[in-house]
Amino acid sequence: MKTKKGLTLAELLMAAVILALACLILFLLFANCIILNERSRSLTTAVSHAQYVMEDIKNNVSSNLHSQISNGRWNWDCANIEEQGLDVLDQETIETQSTVVASGFLDIVVGVAWQDRALRQQNMTLETLIIEQ
Repeated sequence: MKTKKGLTLAELLMAAVILALACLILFLLFANCIILNERSRSLTTAVSHAQYVMEDIKNNVSSNLHSQISNGRWNWDCANIEEQGLDVLDQETIETQSTVVASGFLDIVVGVAWQDRALRQQNMTLETLIIEQ
């Protein structure tokens, strides 16, 4: 008896479909990882900008901090970020608000908003209490 060795056309097509499906899944996972990496990078950049603004406020604390913040907002410009050699996010805006919580305590909130590649608005905030001296 002769034994036939080889693959039938159906087996070959099935193997090709399985290989194509595996390649497609790997490609989608890779693309998703790239998107998540970019979002993470943008969020890390926004946090560092908010921390920079918080440090700027902390370094300029004086006995009349609340009077330095006009209408509850610290005067801040994104051009200061570029001057420090930091990358600015797409359409980034930084807003800072303050409210008096108790005598001598200020609640400072720094919000950073930007636009991602999908043209969606993203934002994050940092909040802290500062004691007026």
